[in-house]
Amino acid sequence: MNKALIKTHLFFLILLIGIVGCSSKDVIKEQDKEQEEEKLEDISEMTEEVLEVKFEHVAKSLPVIFPPSAKIESINADRMNRLLEINLSKEFSYVPFRNETVEMLYEEFRDEFGSGYEDYKMQIKALGYPIEQLIPNYFRSGYAEYDQSRIPSSRFKRPDPVVRNVNSKNNSSKGLAGKNILLWHSHGWYHNLKLERWEWQRPRLFQSVEDLIPMSFTIPYLIPMLENAGANVFIPRERDVQTNEVIVDNDSPTNLITKSRFIVRDGERLVWQKENEPAFGIGEPPYKENENPFKLGSSLFTYSNLTGDAQCEWIPEIPQTGEY
Repeated sequence: MNKALIKTHLFFLILLIGIVGCSSKDVIKEQDKEQEEEKLEDISEMTEEVLEVKFEHVAKSLPVIFPPSAKIESINADRMNRLLEINLSKEFSYVPFRNETVEMLYEEFRDEFGSGYEDYKMQIKALGYPIEQLIPNYFRSGYAEYDQSRIPSSRFKRPDPVVRNVNSKNNSSKGLAGKNILLWHSHGWYHNLKLERWEWQRPRLFQSVEDLIPMSFTIPYLIPMLENAGANVFIPRERDVQTNEVIVDNDSPTNLITKSRFIVRDGERLVWQKENEPAFGIGEPPYKENENPFKLGSSLFTYSNLTGDAQCEWIPEIPQTGEY
């Protein structure tokens, strides 16, 4: 006999002992105790020969091997509602449940309880759920048995994208269209307080750093692939590998650092107005402790019309030829 069959035999030996043990401790609660005790005696008086026959039957039909720690936690019999509830330990839920697994367990329990409980409705539970609910929809017999709460709604309306490239020829309506994806390609730099320095979060390994390698394929390959499929990809780290930075800001119409310009033109009817809330301002980098550049400046707004009355221009001064 192979190891799998031996484990199966041991499992059902523990299973049957658990039934007898639970029964002897008055786990089954009914009004007519004498009648139920007689039925339980029938279970406890089963001979080893009968058990061995059942072991051979189970060894051939058991679709999975349950963990050795799996056991029966309680058995409750409700005489009024003719309901027999068997609660199994959480270890029973560790195996992949299929229709044949559920049918086998119900069949074996009914055989062990015998004719005294044949008019009872039996319910076997693990993790507080009937074991038939532990079967994934994919492995159930038909659509009528599917758990509808696990099926995503087909009426889900995709939200409008945060940003849409109106000039792109690839504005897809299917695939990942309208989906927002947050993508981290690595951890990046962090400040080590003990060493008082900035360093990569991951250690050096074979002359490489994990924080650098993912960026080499996410930026040029993975992100464009997701965006071409219609997704909006958000990255907390800078995605641009260009080392030059150009900032055009309304608080610095002529930026002494970048030499860029910001120009506003009021219209005949509409004019630019300043918001009361703080906004981005380039300030004087490098920034000091607790200095937030997104509170150093201001922002402008105007109402719009069809004639383009009020206008503004951002004119960057590109310091070097390259891809920006």
